[in-house]
Amino acid sequence: MRILMILIPLFIICSPLFGGAGHTLFCSVDSSLIDALWEETVLARVEVGLSLDDQFALRLPIGLAAERERGGPILLESGLFLDYYPPFDYGLHLTVSLIQVGFLFNDWYDDEEDSLTFLNEIAFGWTFTLQGIAC
Repeated sequence: MRILMILIPLFIICSPLFGGAGHTLFCSVDSSLIDALWEETVLARVEVGLSLDDQFALRLPIGLAAERERGGPILLESGLFLDYYPPFDYGLHLTVSLIQVGFLFNDWYDDEEDSLTFLNEIAFGWTFTLQGIAC
């Protein structure tokens, strides 16, 4: 029953993938990784996404937040995000997490708590183009 509760919404979300063309696969890397050269916390994020049409896209990000000190806490998070691009072409988009989960490793604060965390996120973003390259 649990598997059915997960598979039915996943099938409904991914149903546009089975028909029609016009889908675009994309990949991105977050530039905040550069801060790791001089900061104490390393933040890295890689995303793979699928543009369903002009207004909707699905993204699967994998993020890492880790302290540089040995044995420090490490947070690894991932999820499935839905992006909505309004019909006007100004680059604005709204992102909603459909499923998002985080794993906390080497938690030296409290060993009794569960290391699995379920998260929710709503974000506003802006996409702009530099000489033909989308940023």
